[in-house]
Amino acid sequence: MAFRNIFRHKWRLILNLILLVGAFISIVGLKGFKNHVLDTIQELVIDSQYGHLQIAKKNFWENSAVEQVTDKMIGNSEELMARIAKIEGVQYVSPRLSFYGLVNTQETSISARFVAINPEIERSVQKSILIFDGKEFKNSKETLVSTGMKSKLKVRSHDEITIVSPTLIGGINAMDLKVSGIFSSGFAEIDSGTAYLNIKDAHKILDSEFVDLLVVRLDYEKDIPSVKEKISSLLGLNDFQVKSWVELAELYNQVKTFYIFQNIFIEVIILLLLILSVANTVTMNVFERLSEIGTLRALGDYESDIRSLFITESFLMGILSIVIAVPLSFIAIHIISGIHFQVMLPLASQAMDIKIIPSWDSYLEASLVCLLSAVASSLWPAHKGSKISVVTALAAKI
Repeated sequence: MAFRNIFRHKWRLILNLILLVGAFISIVGLKGFKNHVLDTIQELVIDSQYGHLQIAKKNFWENSAVEQVTDKMIGNSEELMARIAKIEGVQYVSPRLSFYGLVNTQETSISARFVAINPEIERSVQKSILIFDGKEFKNSKETLVSTGMKSKLKVRSHDEITIVSPTLIGGINAMDLKVSGIFSSGFAEIDSGTAYLNIKDAHKILDSEFVDLLVVRLDYEKDIPSVKEKISSLLGLNDFQVKSWVELAELYNQVKTFYIFQNIFIEVIILLLLILSVANTVTMNVFERLSEIGTLRALGDYESDIRSLFITESFLMGILSIVIAVPLSFIAIHIISGIHFQVMLPLASQAMDIKIIPSWDSYLEASLVCLLSAVASSLWPAHKGSKISVVTALAAKI
Protein backbone atom coordinates (compact mmCIF):
# COMPACT_ATOMS: atom_id res chain seq x y z
CA MET A 1 0.00 0.00 0.00
CA ALA A 2 2.80 2.44 0.90
CA PHE A 3 4.55 1.76 -2.43
CA ARG A 4 1.35 2.47 -4.40
CA ASN A 5 0.74 5.67 -2.46
CA ILE A 6 4.01 7.32 -3.54
CA PHE A 7 2.73 7.31 -7.15
CA ARG A 8 -0.61 8.98 -6.31
CA HIS A 9 0.76 12.50 -6.93
CA LYS A 10 3.14 12.06 -9.84
CA TRP A 11 4.29 15.67 -10.14
CA ARG A 12 5.14 15.87 -6.44
CA LEU A 13 7.00 12.58 -6.74
CA ILE A 14 8.95 13.87 -9.75
CA LEU A 15 9.84 17.08 -7.89
CA ASN A 16 11.06 15.17 -4.84
CA LEU A 17 13.03 12.75 -6.99
CA ILE A 18 14.72 15.63 -8.83
CA LEU A 19 15.79 17.10 -5.48
CA LEU A 20 17.02 13.80 -4.07
CA VAL A 21 18.77 12.62 -7.25
CA GLY A 22 20.41 16.03 -7.69
CA ALA A 23 21.71 15.92 -4.12
CA PHE A 24 23.00 12.37 -4.63
CA ILE A 25 24.93 13.28 -7.79
CA SER A 26 26.31 16.45 -6.16
CA ILE A 27 27.69 14.56 -3.16
CA VAL A 28 29.24 11.81 -5.32
CA GLY A 29 30.72 14.48 -7.62
CA LEU A 30 32.21 16.57 -4.82
CA LYS A 31 33.81 13.58 -3.08
CA GLY A 32 35.00 12.21 -6.43
CA PHE A 33 36.69 15.51 -7.30
CA LYS A 34 38.31 15.56 -3.85
CA ASN A 35 39.66 12.05 -4.51
CA HIS A 36 41.10 13.19 -7.85
CA VAL A 37 42.81 16.25 -6.35
CA LEU A 38 44.31 14.31 -3.43
CA ASP A 39 45.45 11.44 -5.66
CA THR A 40 47.11 13.91 -8.04
CA ILE A 41 48.91 15.77 -5.24
CA GLN A 42 49.93 12.46 -3.63
CA GLU A 43 51.42 11.17 -6.87
CA LEU A 44 53.31 14.42 -7.47
CA VAL A 45 54.77 14.75 -3.98
CA ILE A 46 55.84 11.10 -3.85
CA ASP A 47 57.43 11.10 -7.31
CA SER A 48 59.00 14.56 -7.40
CA GLN A 49 59.67 15.47 -3.76
CA TYR A 50 59.52 12.96 -0.92
CA GLY A 51 59.47 9.37 -2.15
CA HIS A 52 57.64 7.06 0.25
CA LEU A 53 60.10 7.49 3.13
CA GLN A 54 62.95 9.85 3.98
CA ILE A 55 65.81 9.23 6.40
CA ALA A 56 67.80 12.04 7.99
CA LYS A 57 69.40 12.97 11.28
CA LYS A 58 67.07 14.19 14.01
CA ASN A 59 68.71 17.61 14.21
CA PHE A 60 68.17 17.96 10.45
CA TRP A 61 64.41 17.47 10.86
CA GLU A 62 64.39 19.76 13.90
CA ASN A 63 66.59 22.32 12.12
CA SER A 64 68.46 22.79 15.38
CA ALA A 65 71.63 24.84 15.74
CA VAL A 66 74.90 22.94 15.25
CA GLU A 67 78.58 23.86 15.34
CA GLN A 68 79.13 22.67 11.78
CA VAL A 69 76.64 22.13 8.98
CA THR A 70 77.90 18.58 8.49
CA ASP A 71 76.81 17.67 12.03
CA LYS A 72 73.22 17.34 10.77
CA MET A 73 74.13 15.70 7.46
CA ILE A 74 74.74 12.05 6.57
CA GLY A 75 78.26 10.82 5.87
CA ASN A 76 79.19 7.44 4.39
CA SER A 77 75.73 7.28 2.83
CA GLU A 78 76.68 4.45 0.43
CA GLU A 79 77.05 1.92 3.24
CA LEU A 80 73.74 2.91 4.84
CA MET A 81 71.95 2.85 1.46
CA ALA A 82 73.22 -0.68 0.75
CA ARG A 83 71.86 -1.96 4.07
CA ILE A 84 68.45 -0.35 3.57
CA ALA A 85 68.17 -1.58 -0.03
CA LYS A 86 68.27 -5.19 1.24
CA ILE A 87 64.98 -4.73 3.14
CA GLU A 88 62.07 -6.51 1.48
CA GLY A 89 59.71 -4.11 -0.28
CA VAL A 90 62.31 -1.41 -0.96
CA GLN A 91 62.54 -0.48 -4.64
CA TYR A 92 65.49 1.87 -4.35
CA VAL A 93 67.36 4.19 -1.98
CA SER A 94 68.84 7.43 -3.25
CA PRO A 95 70.72 10.38 -1.70
CA ARG A 96 69.42 13.94 -1.77
CA LEU A 97 71.22 17.20 -1.19
CA SER A 98 69.78 20.72 -1.22
CA PHE A 99 71.60 24.05 -1.03
CA TYR A 100 71.24 27.69 -2.01
CA GLY A 101 73.45 29.78 -4.24
CA LEU A 102 73.63 32.20 -7.14
CA VAL A 103 72.89 31.45 -10.78
CA ASN A 104 74.67 33.67 -13.28
CA THR A 105 74.34 34.30 -16.98
CA GLN A 106 76.12 36.99 -18.98
CA GLU A 107 73.32 39.48 -18.24
CA THR A 108 71.62 38.35 -15.00
CA SER A 109 72.35 36.93 -11.56
CA ILE A 110 69.66 35.52 -9.25
CA SER A 111 69.50 33.41 -6.08
CA ALA A 112 68.05 29.92 -6.35
CA ARG A 113 67.55 26.64 -4.54
CA PHE A 114 69.35 23.59 -5.92
CA VAL A 115 68.15 20.03 -5.42
CA ALA A 116 70.79 17.41 -6.16
CA ILE A 117 69.63 13.91 -7.08
CA ASN A 118 71.06 10.77 -8.63
CA PRO A 119 69.34 10.78 -12.06
CA GLU A 120 70.23 7.14 -12.69
CA ILE A 121 68.30 6.00 -9.59
CA GLU A 122 65.56 8.62 -9.16
CA ARG A 123 64.12 8.49 -12.64
CA SER A 124 60.63 9.10 -11.25
CA VAL A 125 61.57 12.66 -10.25
CA GLN A 126 62.12 13.83 -13.82
CA LYS A 127 59.26 11.74 -15.21
CA SER A 128 56.78 13.32 -12.80
CA ILE A 129 57.52 16.91 -13.83
CA LEU A 130 56.49 18.58 -17.06
CA ILE A 131 59.47 19.50 -19.25
CA PHE A 132 58.48 22.29 -21.65
CA ASP A 133 61.77 22.80 -23.44
CA GLY A 134 64.63 20.30 -23.79
CA LYS A 135 64.85 16.92 -22.10
CA GLU A 136 65.75 15.13 -18.87
CA PHE A 137 69.31 15.41 -17.65
CA LYS A 138 71.35 12.22 -17.35
CA ASN A 139 74.98 13.29 -17.28
CA SER A 140 77.21 15.43 -15.14
CA LYS A 141 77.44 19.17 -15.85
CA GLU A 142 73.71 19.27 -16.81
CA THR A 143 70.76 20.86 -15.02
CA LEU A 144 67.00 21.31 -15.20
CA VAL A 145 65.77 24.83 -14.33
CA SER A 146 62.25 25.82 -13.38
CA THR A 147 59.94 28.06 -15.38
CA GLY A 148 60.43 30.84 -12.82
CA MET A 149 64.20 30.77 -13.27
CA LYS A 150 63.78 30.67 -17.05
CA SER A 151 61.73 33.88 -16.93
CA LYS A 152 64.25 35.66 -14.72
CA LEU A 153 67.40 34.47 -16.50
CA LYS A 154 65.97 34.47 -20.05
CA VAL A 155 67.55 31.09 -20.75
CA ARG A 156 66.56 28.15 -22.95
CA SER A 157 67.68 24.55 -23.24
CA HIS A 158 71.34 24.11 -24.27
CA ASP A 159 72.27 27.51 -22.77
CA GLU A 160 74.99 27.63 -20.14
CA ILE A 161 74.67 29.00 -16.62
CA THR A 162 77.15 29.35 -13.77
CA ILE A 163 76.35 28.24 -10.22
CA VAL A 164 78.17 29.98 -7.37
CA SER A 165 77.78 28.66 -3.84
CA PRO A 166 79.68 28.60 -0.54
CA THR A 167 81.28 25.27 0.28
CA LEU A 168 80.56 23.42 3.52
CA ILE A 169 83.98 24.43 4.90
CA GLY A 170 83.49 28.14 4.25
CA GLY A 171 85.01 28.69 0.81
CA ILE A 172 83.41 29.72 -2.47
CA ASN A 173 83.04 27.46 -5.47
CA ALA A 174 81.55 27.74 -8.96
CA MET A 175 80.62 25.42 -11.82
CA ASP A 176 79.36 25.88 -15.37
CA LEU A 177 76.33 23.76 -16.26
CA LYS A 178 74.37 23.26 -19.46
CA VAL A 179 70.60 23.74 -19.25
CA SER A 180 69.18 20.38 -20.28
CA GLY A 181 65.55 21.50 -20.03
CA ILE A 182 62.91 23.80 -18.51
CA PHE A 183 60.45 22.15 -16.12
CA SER A 184 57.27 22.82 -14.18
CA SER A 185 56.48 20.69 -11.15
CA GLY A 186 52.94 22.01 -10.66
CA PHE A 187 53.88 23.64 -7.33
CA ALA A 188 54.43 27.41 -7.38
CA GLU A 189 56.98 27.26 -4.54
CA ILE A 190 59.24 24.93 -6.53
CA ASP A 191 58.67 26.53 -9.93
CA SER A 192 59.55 30.02 -8.70
CA GLY A 193 63.27 29.30 -8.30
CA THR A 194 64.49 25.70 -8.16
CA ALA A 195 66.97 23.76 -10.25
CA TYR A 196 67.78 20.06 -10.34
CA LEU A 197 71.34 18.86 -10.86
CA ASN A 198 73.45 15.74 -10.55
CA ILE A 199 74.50 14.96 -6.99
CA LYS A 200 78.08 14.38 -8.21
CA ASP A 201 78.21 18.00 -9.35
CA ALA A 202 76.73 19.15 -6.03
CA HIS A 203 79.46 17.32 -4.14
CA LYS A 204 82.10 19.10 -6.24
CA ILE A 205 80.49 22.51 -5.74
CA LEU A 206 80.14 22.04 -1.98
CA ASP A 207 83.49 20.25 -1.73
CA SER A 208 81.95 17.50 0.40
CA GLU A 209 80.57 13.94 0.11
CA PHE A 210 77.87 14.54 2.74
CA VAL A 211 74.14 14.37 1.87
CA ASP A 212 71.08 15.83 3.59
CA LEU A 213 68.89 12.76 3.53
CA LEU A 214 68.09 9.45 1.89
CA VAL A 215 64.92 8.93 -0.16
CA VAL A 216 63.35 5.47 -0.07
CA ARG A 217 60.93 4.33 -2.76
CA LEU A 218 58.86 1.20 -2.10
CA ASP A 219 57.23 -1.33 -4.38
CA TYR A 220 53.84 -0.80 -2.73
CA GLU A 221 52.54 2.14 -0.73
CA LYS A 222 50.73 -0.16 1.70
CA ASP A 223 54.13 -1.37 2.95
CA ILE A 224 55.10 2.07 4.33
CA PRO A 225 54.38 1.28 8.04
CA SER A 226 56.16 -2.10 8.02
CA VAL A 227 59.20 -0.90 6.05
CA LYS A 228 59.44 2.22 8.21
CA GLU A 229 59.54 0.03 11.31
CA LYS A 230 62.22 -2.22 9.78
CA ILE A 231 64.40 0.76 8.84
CA SER A 232 63.99 2.23 12.33
CA SER A 233 65.07 -1.10 13.84
CA LEU A 234 68.04 -1.22 11.46
CA LEU A 235 69.16 2.27 12.49
CA GLY A 236 68.83 1.30 16.15
CA LEU A 237 69.70 4.01 18.68
CA ASN A 238 71.56 6.16 16.17
CA ASP A 239 70.49 9.79 15.83
CA PHE A 240 68.50 9.06 12.66
CA GLN A 241 64.78 9.46 12.16
CA VAL A 242 62.52 8.02 9.44
CA LYS A 243 59.55 10.02 8.17
CA SER A 244 56.84 9.01 5.71
CA TRP A 245 55.68 11.26 2.89
CA VAL A 246 52.43 11.97 4.76
CA GLU A 247 54.40 13.51 7.63
CA LEU A 248 56.37 15.70 5.23
CA ALA A 249 53.70 16.73 2.70
CA GLU A 250 52.25 19.78 4.46
CA LEU A 251 50.33 20.94 1.38
CA TYR A 252 48.67 17.54 0.95
CA ASN A 253 47.54 17.49 4.58
CA GLN A 254 46.20 21.05 4.38
CA VAL A 255 44.24 20.34 1.20
CA LYS A 256 42.88 17.08 2.67
CA THR A 257 41.72 18.83 5.85
CA PHE A 258 40.12 21.63 3.83
CA TYR A 259 38.18 19.23 1.59
CA ILE A 260 36.97 17.14 4.54
CA PHE A 261 35.59 20.27 6.25
CA GLN A 262 34.17 21.63 2.99
CA ASN A 263 32.38 18.39 2.11
CA ILE A 264 30.87 18.03 5.59
CA PHE A 265 29.65 21.64 5.48
CA ILE A 266 28.09 21.22 2.02
CA GLU A 267 26.49 17.88 2.92
CA VAL A 268 24.88 19.41 6.02
CA ILE A 269 23.46 22.25 3.90
CA ILE A 270 22.17 19.78 1.29
CA LEU A 271 20.59 17.66 4.04
CA LEU A 272 18.79 20.65 5.59
CA LEU A 273 17.57 21.92 2.21
CA LEU A 274 16.27 18.47 1.29
CA ILE A 275 14.45 18.09 4.61
CA LEU A 276 12.74 21.48 4.25
CA SER A 277 11.83 20.94 0.59
CA VAL A 278 10.57 17.36 0.86
CA ALA A 279 8.78 18.10 4.16
CA ASN A 280 6.70 20.73 2.37
CA THR A 281 5.37 18.25 -0.20
CA VAL A 282 4.86 15.53 2.44
CA THR A 283 2.84 17.96 4.57
CA MET A 284 0.59 18.76 1.60
CA ASN A 285 0.18 15.04 0.97
CA VAL A 286 -0.82 14.35 4.59
CA PHE A 287 -3.48 17.06 4.79
CA GLU A 288 -4.96 16.11 1.42
CA ARG A 289 -5.43 12.56 2.75
CA LEU A 290 -7.20 13.45 6.01
CA SER A 291 -10.32 11.51 5.01
CA GLU A 292 -8.18 8.45 4.33
CA ILE A 293 -6.54 8.86 7.74
CA GLY A 294 -10.00 9.10 9.36
CA THR A 295 -11.22 5.98 7.56
CA LEU A 296 -8.15 3.98 8.61
CA ARG A 297 -8.54 5.15 12.22
CA ALA A 298 -12.22 4.26 12.18
CA LEU A 299 -11.32 0.77 10.94
CA GLY A 300 -9.06 0.27 13.95
CA ASP A 301 -5.62 1.54 12.92
CA TYR A 302 -3.56 3.10 15.71
CA GLU A 303 -1.71 6.42 15.58
CA SER A 304 1.55 4.50 15.20
CA ASP A 305 0.13 2.75 12.12
CA ILE A 306 -0.60 6.12 10.47
CA ARG A 307 2.87 7.40 11.28
CA SER A 308 4.47 4.22 9.95
CA LEU A 309 2.49 4.50 6.70
CA PHE A 310 3.80 7.98 5.82
CA ILE A 311 7.34 7.28 7.03
CA THR A 312 7.44 4.07 4.96
CA GLU A 313 6.25 5.98 1.90
CA SER A 314 9.08 8.51 2.34
CA PHE A 315 11.60 5.71 2.92
CA LEU A 316 10.51 3.98 -0.30
CA MET A 317 10.76 7.29 -2.14
CA GLY A 318 14.34 7.60 -0.86
CA ILE A 319 15.14 4.08 -2.09
CA LEU A 320 13.62 4.90 -5.50
CA SER A 321 15.74 8.06 -5.75
CA ILE A 322 18.92 6.04 -5.05
CA VAL A 323 18.02 3.45 -7.69
CA ILE A 324 17.59 6.25 -10.24
CA ALA A 325 20.59 8.31 -9.07
CA VAL A 326 23.26 5.57 -9.26
CA PRO A 327 23.20 5.10 -13.06
CA LEU A 328 22.62 8.83 -13.65
CA SER A 329 25.66 9.67 -11.51
CA PHE A 330 27.85 7.38 -13.62
CA ILE A 331 26.64 9.17 -16.77
CA ALA A 332 27.20 12.63 -15.23
CA ILE A 333 30.70 11.66 -14.04
CA HIS A 334 31.76 10.50 -17.49
CA ILE A 335 30.33 13.63 -19.14
CA ILE A 336 32.05 16.03 -16.70
CA SER A 337 35.38 14.17 -16.86
CA GLY A 338 35.24 14.11 -20.65
CA ILE A 339 34.74 17.86 -21.06
CA HIS A 340 38.24 18.60 -19.65
CA PHE A 341 37.36 21.66 -17.60
CA GLN A 342 40.43 23.04 -15.85
CA VAL A 343 40.86 24.66 -12.45
CA MET A 344 43.82 26.34 -10.76
CA LEU A 345 44.33 25.13 -7.20
CA PRO A 346 45.90 27.34 -4.49
CA LEU A 347 49.73 27.25 -4.52
CA ALA A 348 49.72 25.46 -7.89
CA SER A 349 51.64 26.73 -10.91
CA GLN A 350 49.50 25.07 -13.59
CA ALA A 351 45.82 24.24 -14.02
CA MET A 352 44.56 20.69 -13.67
CA ASP A 353 41.67 18.91 -15.38
CA ILE A 354 38.48 18.45 -13.40
CA LYS A 355 38.04 14.71 -13.09
CA ILE A 356 35.82 12.74 -10.77
CA ILE A 357 37.01 9.49 -9.19
CA PRO A 358 33.95 7.93 -7.50
CA SER A 359 34.40 5.59 -4.58
CA TRP A 360 32.08 3.23 -2.73
CA ASP A 361 32.10 5.43 0.38
CA SER A 362 30.87 8.45 -1.64
CA TYR A 363 27.90 6.40 -2.90
CA LEU A 364 27.24 5.19 0.65
CA GLU A 365 27.32 8.75 2.01
CA ALA A 366 25.04 10.04 -0.75
CA SER A 367 22.59 7.17 -0.14
CA LEU A 368 22.51 7.86 3.59
CA VAL A 369 21.88 11.57 3.01
CA CYS A 370 18.99 10.81 0.62
CA LEU A 371 17.41 8.24 2.94
CA LEU A 372 17.91 10.34 6.06
CA SER A 373 16.45 13.47 4.46
CA ALA A 374 13.48 11.57 3.02
CA VAL A 375 12.63 9.91 6.34
CA ALA A 376 13.37 12.97 8.51
CA SER A 377 11.16 15.18 6.34
CA SER A 378 8.17 12.90 6.99
CA LEU A 379 8.47 12.64 10.79
CA TRP A 380 6.71 15.86 11.76
CA PRO A 381 3.93 15.74 9.09
CA ALA A 382 3.29 12.06 9.92
CA HIS A 383 3.10 12.89 13.63
CA LYS A 384 0.65 15.77 13.04
CA GLY A 385 -1.51 13.63 10.77
CA SER A 386 -1.69 10.78 13.26
CA LYS A 387 -2.81 13.12 16.06
CA ILE A 388 -5.90 14.38 14.21
CA SER A 389 -9.08 13.00 15.75
CA VAL A 390 -11.21 10.52 13.82
CA VAL A 391 -14.19 12.90 13.68
CA THR A 392 -12.12 15.81 12.33
CA ALA A 393 -10.41 13.59 9.77
CA LEU A 394 -13.70 12.11 8.51
CA ALA A 395 -15.28 15.57 8.39
CA ALA A 396 -12.63 16.64 5.88
CA LYS A 397 -14.37 14.40 3.32
CA ILE A 398 -17.63 16.29 3.59
